[in-house]
Amino acid sequence: MNLRLRLDVCYQHLGNFMHKLLFFVLLLSATLQPLYSYSQTQPPVDLATLEIGRIRPLKNPLFSFFRQDKNLGFFDNATRPIVFELIDEAKVKIDIEIYEMKDENFRNKILDSLKRKVKVRIIKDPSAVGDGCDELDPTEVDLSKIDSKTDSIKYRKAKDCNKDKLFVAKFISLGGVYRYFNKKELCAIPNDQCYMHGKMLIQDDQKVLLSTGNWNPTSFCQSSSLSTTCNRDFSFVTKNRKMIRTLKSIYEHDFVGQKYDLKSILKKGSHALTVSPYAINPLIQMIKSAKKSIWLNNQYLREGVLIEALMDAAKNRGVSVHIMLEDTCHFGTISKSDQEWLPILFPQMEASGIELKFFTKKVLVKGHVGYLHAKSLVVDEEVGWVGSVNGSEDSLYNNREFGVVFKMKKSVRELVSILKSDFYHPAAIDWHDALRCIK
Repeated sequence: MNLRLRLDVCYQHLGNFMHKLLFFVLLLSATLQPLYSYSQTQPPVDLATLEIGRIRPLKNPLFSFFRQDKNLGFFDNATRPIVFELIDEAKVKIDIEIYEMKDENFRNKILDSLKRKVKVRIIKDPSAVGDGCDELDPTEVDLSKIDSKTDSIKYRKAKDCNKDKLFVAKFISLGGVYRYFNKKELCAIPNDQCYMHGKMLIQDDQKVLLSTGNWNPTSFCQSSSLSTTCNRDFSFVTKNRKMIRTLKSIYEHDFVGQKYDLKSILKKGSHALTVSPYAINPLIQMIKSAKKSIWLNNQYLREGVLIEALMDAAKNRGVSVHIMLEDTCHFGTISKSDQEWLPILFPQMEASGIELKFFTKKVLVKGHVGYLHAKSLVVDEEVGWVGSVNGSEDSLYNNREFGVVFKMKKSVRELVSILKSDFYHPAAIDWHDALRCIK
């Protein structure tokens, strides 16, 4: 009897424990389910319902919690250049569409991936501003014909051009496919002001990275390859299937290089994307949706529709609008047209209620001289956007540019934290000081 009694007591305690364990598992699953579920509903206007970049759940959300991918969401390029990790993780293929990629570490990782038998394709802008190098022409520039002392800038560019040619030659010899973006067919208005200015990497058709920064030393800020300046730049990584399908379709069409109906692809695809020359509407929708606050940073802001929407939000809707731009006088001088209209524009923006600040060299990034190259937007500290679009007409209506809207709380929180830190930095200046180089 004593033995049976002991067994009965043990079974009772075991049963109570199992009931408590089952209750805990069910409670935890119910709690996690809404956090990791993915909404297929992505209306173009109602940003409140937008859910992108979420981790797609496994069948049991309890297990998905322990298996979630840490390489998703928002990243500060200077702190963690996530593109390196995506390249290292690639198993089958890498597709790249980029404006510039001069960082040696980046190039070496691309070559290493080819050696691992990963298929790599690159679409690159053929004529970045200030870069007249034809990487696909194997003929090296004869450095002996350039005096490095009297024409140091020309000599440096020629030397860099030879490095570019060498990389492309190695890349192709290892089986990589390298093509120029066909501006005549793919630009909205083919001209000298149109560029493939986007920064995109698709890994194994499973992840997409979109960045504000080119893959140059100034974007990654690694001491082994950095010269003097470190850019403020961001990236965003997602496994969102609809986004991947949309961007993959765009990539394949851009790779072919013939005219196609980009607008139709975007209409049927993910509404969380901004792709120029159709990037203006999603950005205006974000601004118009703001009820409390807008935080925006960019290299510059010159496009009228965007500026009017921001001024309207501040003046007529009482939205707290904070805008940070790169110091107008960063390079010492500005164009004649800017000298004429910026002294008119900036006071108007301030009069509408916009708080306007400028990022200076003294706003250090990772201990180096800083430069604001990022393009980002946060609405009501709930919805974020990062992309390659500068505040110009060509960026919005002519170039190929990529950007992404996201609502992941952690990512939005990290982005707005950086924007606020830069905006309130003691070295940030107002528009009066930003025009100090105008004589």
